[in-house]
Amino acid sequence: MSTYYFRFFAVLLFAIVLLTAVSCSRVGNSIETVAAETKDNPADTPPIVSATPIKIAKGEQTAVFAGGCFWGVEAVFEHIKGVSDVTSGYSGGTKQTADYETVSGGETKHAEAVKVVYHPSQVSYEQLLKVFFAVAHDPTQLNRQTPDTGTQYRSAIFYSNDEQKRAAENYIAEMTKAKTFAKPIVTQVVPLDAFYKAEDYHQDYLAQHPTQPYIVAYDQPKVENLQKQFPDLYVSNKNSAAADKIISADDAAKKALNVGAKMPAFSLKDANGKTIESDDLLKQGNLVVVFYRGSWCPFCNLYLRNLQKNMTQIKAAGGNLVAISVENPDNSLSVAKKNELDFTVLSDPNLTIAKQFGIVYDFPKETGELYKSKGLDIAKHNEMEKAQLPLSATYIVNKKGEIVYAFLEPDYKQRAAPEVIIETLSKIKSGEVKK
Repeated sequence: MSTYYFRFFAVLLFAIVLLTAVSCSRVGNSIETVAAETKDNPADTPPIVSATPIKIAKGEQTAVFAGGCFWGVEAVFEHIKGVSDVTSGYSGGTKQTADYETVSGGETKHAEAVKVVYHPSQVSYEQLLKVFFAVAHDPTQLNRQTPDTGTQYRSAIFYSNDEQKRAAENYIAEMTKAKTFAKPIVTQVVPLDAFYKAEDYHQDYLAQHPTQPYIVAYDQPKVENLQKQFPDLYVSNKNSAAADKIISADDAAKKALNVGAKMPAFSLKDANGKTIESDDLLKQGNLVVVFYRGSWCPFCNLYLRNLQKNMTQIKAAGGNLVAISVENPDNSLSVAKKNELDFTVLSDPNLTIAKQFGIVYDFPKETGELYKSKGLDIAKHNEMEKAQLPLSATYIVNKKGEIVYAFLEPDYKQRAAPEVIIETLSKIKSGEVKK
């Protein structure tokens, strides 16, 4: 972050980034229940007081913390020695309301939280408390963590047993007595009833989106502070197993956004470099979103041409179609011209939007080597570090932004039939499918 402060204009630029940064807002509705188990940090961090030790338990243990947007809190705990897994999710409310769209209203009693699985023999609960209060968030902000506001961003510790409760309450009492913070600590210490896993695209968010303005401004500094303040606990490699896991097309198809979920809002450039907003597209009609692998894929080109042949019927059924690829606008323009398309073709650099849909998979290594021998390096072609591609997915989204149809076939040779797309659009138009 030091480069932002190099001189006055750099400071001014950083201020603009802060003002325009993407907020911690996402959409989707995939959840998993986990039963209860046995600052924006100031520049000058207050001194750390000693937490009261608790009895060391055997085997893996679980801790649940809430400290604002879970992206940054998750990233901090993923870099701690002895932590084997960190999951972003929701705690404090019911299963029925445990999805982002509902939680974001601030009326569900849920808080954005993280579930930390750790080995007490390597890192203690009191050490996790120290990191939580010193680095992961500001415990003096009531129902907010700058720039996010609402009860869902409150500071809370969800304890699993009496020992965790005592440790948390004692530590807060010690910090209060030591006047560790200039303002009162507002952290809640409450029992853990249940933890609900958040949507898949929230998991490992900092690692997936390291250059996003919000991440750069608010979350990356937390990880840097962790390394400075707790060098003995800090590990550079992510502890999450997802870091090195190969995501197959089958995995992606199972975990992708599906019917009933909200479509992630997007802003992408078209083949001519013009920025296209998803909100504007939805105003034009029910939206058909087609992801394709690239101009090099013959199946993709054939499918796009087939869609073009059916565009009159798609429009008559009230549909508006866009095709999205990881390729840059120049390649998108080539695709549009080569296939004589009159629908919008968008460029999704680094598969940012495709990842929010949850449809990105790792291109098989053996197949990648074969393609390289033929002169095509997928990673280099797409200007990415890893060879990744989107499923050849098709979504139909109503004007409210809700997914009403999803074609998620792992086999890239299988595509949503234009007849099915037209039929679904017609049903939306007639009211048979939710508008």
